[in-house]
Amino acid sequence: MSTTVASSPDSILESLMRHKALGEAPQHELEWLASNGTLLLYEMNEVVTMKGQHAPAMLIVFSGHLVIRVDRGAGSHKIIEWKDGDVGGTMPYSRGAIPPNDVIAEEQTRLLSIRKELFGDVTRECPTVTATLVHLLLDRARQFRSSDLRDEKLISLGKLAAGFAHELNNPATAVISNARQLKTSIAEAARATRELGSLRLADSQLDAIADLRDVCMTRPAPAGLSSIDRAEREDAIDEWLATHGVDPSRGAPLADTALTIADLDALAAQVGGETLDVGLRWLASDCMMRSLVTDIESAAVRIRGLVDTVKSFSYMDRALSAEPVELAKGISESVALLEPKRREKNIAVLVDVPGDVPAVMLAGA
Repeated sequence: MSTTVASSPDSILESLMRHKALGEAPQHELEWLASNGTLLLYEMNEVVTMKGQHAPAMLIVFSGHLVIRVDRGAGSHKIIEWKDGDVGGTMPYSRGAIPPNDVIAEEQTRLLSIRKELFGDVTRECPTVTATLVHLLLDRARQFRSSDLRDEKLISLGKLAAGFAHELNNPATAVISNARQLKTSIAEAARATRELGSLRLADSQLDAIADLRDVCMTRPAPAGLSSIDRAEREDAIDEWLATHGVDPSRGAPLADTALTIADLDALAAQVGGETLDVGLRWLASDCMMRSLVTDIESAAVRIRGLVDTVKSFSYMDRALSAEPVELAKGISESVALLEPKRREKNIAVLVDVPGDVPAVMLAGA
């Protein structure tokens, strides 16, 4: 609760004459304010105006600090404040806006309160003060709009950053997972290589294994397979391996290549028994390593593309000068940054910009 301070009109008048905003008004207007106002004292952390309630009076601050703080998802921060020399609360000609949060005295605050019921008399008896208050009212409205705009930008930036982090997380996770699997595949390939060397195979047998490896490297792998077709292909290879005494777990990496059952039959005709098992184990490890490296490269390219998009979108590392901007590229980059939102809403976005649209000059960020 505020405390009414006993003070003479002359003492209040002296404070009004020193007031930054109103001190230049004619003395008779300041005398009227001093005679009709109530001098109040608020201690630190006292509520001056509660959230959701109209301010009942105009507050001419002589000393102290009044603050409105809000949290719109970007952390608590002050959106407006009044210090020595400011005027707060409601004012003549204001639309009676309701504060978005409590008005708090963040230190002991001394002020002159002019009740709203007296505003008609204020406009008649104090025209210079009234004109000053209208300017202050316009400044306060601009300050509120600026604060709202900043909050909107911070919230939008936070959502954009969260979406971008999510987009980066997927390929980054893929890189880590594939890199770990690659270590295992390298070790398995090394063991298979040593065993293959210890078998002292004939040149024809080595050539048969090398030919099958060339097929994996050069022949295009089956594309556009459904999950069912992919499973049936892997099952067929697993069954062939089991029939020929080879560990069926080698089937998964081989199923991702262009190898056919006929290719495997051709190899089995050249090598058999332990040699076939070791040879296919080595071949499966080699295929797995190449597949993992390809996936790692794809994920890294995706990460690099996202980073380049953000750099271009934010004009990072650009000179602060006007430069031509390609609209199609800018729109595509904006759509790419909003990809998480597109997926969340389950909508399709088609960017169709005519190729003859000229670049526009845009000042650097």
